[in-house]
Amino acid sequence: MSARWRVRGLTDREFTDWRLTSEVVVHLSGPLGDMDLSPAARDLLRVGAAVHAIERGLPAAPGTNRPVEFQVQLKLEDPDRWSNTALAALGSLLAFQGDAEWRWTMSRGPRVAFPVDISRASRDTREIDRVTLFSAGLDSTSGIAISRRRRDRCWN
Repeated sequence: MSARWRVRGLTDREFTDWRLTSEVVVHLSGPLGDMDLSPAARDLLRVGAAVHAIERGLPAAPGTNRPVEFQVQLKLEDPDRWSNTALAALGSLLAFQGDAEWRWTMSRGPRVAFPVDISRASRDTREIDRVTLFSAGLDSTSGIAISRRRRDRCWN
């Protein structure tokens, strides 16, 4: 899975040249059940993997300006699912996280299989009523410490 993208705001007011993400592979562990992943779930994994790859592809040199706008072209199984409302919600979420505007162009692409490694499945039999995702920053470390006290109810 790869995406085509460019960014504006790193070194000047113009967009960089178009870039391709490095090949991103998503590995899942644990059983998925009889139904496998739906096309919507596979497409959502593609979007998440593209954001991850793009952010990792940004230069880490000190002194660069922050990105102000991303343009991303991504192939999905069902691009029609991403209505203007859905794209606006995605853009709003990403702007909240990084204060940059994300503009997406979704087009039709082939089905992508996500390999599942059953051997890495969790043997944890607890009933989990809450899952918390953290970015690994300082605030997240505090959140993890708090939720670990309730490990009977939280999985991090």
